[in-house]
Amino acid sequence: LYPIYDSYVEKVLMAFKKKDRFAKFKKIDLKDYMKFKAVIIEFRDYYDLNDFDLKDIDRYLWQLGKETFPIKY
Repeated sequence: LYPIYDSYVEKVLMAFKKKDRFAKFKKIDLKDYMKFKAVIIEFRDYYDLNDFDLKDIDRYLWQLGKETFPIKY
């Protein structure tokens, strides 16, 4: 079931929100699945990514998050 909440996705969404203000939401909202999904849909609409399904968007956000915010051991 996509999108899948993940800390990488959360960090990327918060970074894009800060940069472009693509949607109005709080970090805590992302833990509520319906709100999280709505934010992903707003992200897709804002950046005109309608050729991509939620699975594609989710994978992109996760990969970007993994590259941009690596876990430091």
